[in-house]
Amino acid sequence: MIWTGRYVLALEPAPSAEDLGWTAGRGTTQQALCGDLVLATKAFAKQYSIPLRTFHARFNFAKDTAALFVSRIPKSLLAELTVNGIPVGREMHTLNQHTMRMRLGSLEYVFQYAEFATTDLFSTQRRAYIARRLNGPSMTPFDMPTPAPEIKTMGQWSLSNPLGKGSEGRVFLASNARNEVVAVKVIERNARTVDRINGEIARYREVTDLAKDDDNGQRIVRLKEIIYPGGEANFSSGLVFDQVGLVIEPMAPTTLDSIIRNADVG
Repeated sequence: MIWTGRYVLALEPAPSAEDLGWTAGRGTTQQALCGDLVLATKAFAKQYSIPLRTFHARFNFAKDTAALFVSRIPKSLLAELTVNGIPVGREMHTLNQHTMRMRLGSLEYVFQYAEFATTDLFSTQRRAYIARRLNGPSMTPFDMPTPAPEIKTMGQWSLSNPLGKGSEGRVFLASNARNEVVAVKVIERNARTVDRINGEIARYREVTDLAKDDDNGQRIVRLKEIIYPGGEANFSSGLVFDQVGLVIEPMAPTTLDSIIRNADVG
């Protein structure tokens, strides 16, 4: 069977269980609510053998980054929840792409951010909601921006706002489904730049080794991962160009130049 329609998650009214967030699952025939999103009645689920639990999944915001996530509520292995084909457990799975396919039991949905979620008003209301309803901080150094429709992915990382541009490439804010936030430097590699890029990678590795031994406070930038989208670690003479992604942490939400300018203004 195919139904058309939609569910809408809104900051007001608040979810019925604020500590869990918006819950989704199976309801009863007589009353509407088992939570916030009733995906099927108990009778319908039984009739069509839909393995859907009363409290099946929940949506909420991460207190540290304000990112929206989904997680599975029950412990049962039959309570299937997947996002873009990836199984989701009781840990948070950040919804870090504009449109994602979600499966709950044998029911399939398309999750999509509304245009309102890209506005400054939403960001303000989201932070107020986290502080008021989830007892989170009213201000954090960084809030996850809403993923744009044209978002690009490299490996497990979804690239978002540009953080800067250099002679060899551009640096983007990026996140993954585990709510990890990094900077990804995307470099175009060709016959002219390959030696220079290899040297930059070698320097990042040296600094990362230094940070492992002498940087308990994580003050030193370190190389977390190298992504070769074309699958070629070594540049082939037959290639005209390709791209390399350098995954760097910690991610600084602002630049040194902007800090200096703000200090001058103050």
